[in-house]
Amino acid sequence: FLPLEAVNLDISIQSVGVLFAASPLSTALLSPLAGWACGRFGSSPVLLASVLIVVAVNFGLACLPIIAQSPFACFCVLVVARTGIGVGSAMGSSAVLTCLAMFHPDAMGAMNGQVETSIGIGF
Repeated sequence: FLPLEAVNLDISIQSVGVLFAASPLSTALLSPLAGWACGRFGSSPVLLASVLIVVAVNFGLACLPIIAQSPFACFCVLVVARTGIGVGSAMGSSAVLTCLAMFHPDAMGAMNGQVETSIGIGF
């Protein structure tokens, strides 16, 4: 769990709040841009970019012990990672909902409900 890991890495509790805020803040700020990108470039490239961003972030987190040798460096890497997760989430959500709107224009309510239910149960 992130707060316990942060304490083990000598990151302050206040900094943990910043870490928790980075992902939803980046998602909220970049969702409109992700929607624009879906309209401009299509949903498939945006979805692919989303997956690549999330893979890169997770690879970076796996390398955290090698990359970050100090608490401050560790904090910076974690903020970048959480922000990247938020960016990937914004792009992925926009791309998936755009695909659903294209393929099921008459059942958007049901499709959106299924997407939100899937997110809610962890898919």
